[in-house]
Amino acid sequence: MSERIGVISWNVTGDLPDGGGPECVNRLWEILDDLEASDFPVHFLCFQETSGSNGSIMSALVGAGYTCHSVREGNGEGKWYLFALHPNSGFTFDKAPEQCLFHYENPSGSPLRYPSIARLTRSSDGRTVALYTLHASLDGALVEGLQKTSALVNNAVQSGQFDNVYIAGDLNILDSAQIYDERTGKMVNFLKKLFPDFVGSSHNLDHIFRWPGINRRNLTGFHYDAPGDHALIYTCFKVS
Repeated sequence: MSERIGVISWNVTGDLPDGGGPECVNRLWEILDDLEASDFPVHFLCFQETSGSNGSIMSALVGAGYTCHSVREGNGEGKWYLFALHPNSGFTFDKAPEQCLFHYENPSGSPLRYPSIARLTRSSDGRTVALYTLHASLDGALVEGLQKTSALVNNAVQSGQFDNVYIAGDLNILDSAQIYDERTGKMVNFLKKLFPDFVGSSHNLDHIFRWPGINRRNLTGFHYDAPGDHALIYTCFKVS
């Protein structure tokens, strides 16, 4: 029987209790209830632009039994990523998620943001997972930040430490974006070049990808309208 792994990503764009927090929480519960009613599992949840431990989403999820950690998007500044595990996911955090800092050669006027990684293990069989999230910087830092994130993610694949590697977040780029490949002298799909052995789904600027790649017939991806500027996206991977 095939196993299914479900992943959520959402750029919340703020969830303070005296702001849009209650509306965000109510919509999240509606979506989670809909997924459960439709027999779609949820294991990993990645949020961008939250208010961290001061936000409504983390408070609500912790209260409902989810295991949560928040990590800054910028180098000691800016909003927060939030990693959450469903109470029935079967996975645990090996340790608190970490920010992956690197040097930007071409910083821009946009806030500089960095990816973060959560390392997870499933207690039933020892399966190991690297889960990355990113809210990509804009302007001149966008391409450089994505390329350096790609190097981190692909190094995790090549390390042999993980059975699966995921990246889920607001990459601030469309899945149709092209870039010039100096090796071939042709324009190629940028995201496929960044994550060549990954398969997943996208909506607008938001993406969820998984390694190793699987047959596209074995994944289901869709999105839900949500408060703020971004939809909540969900992908279910059907794996052996």
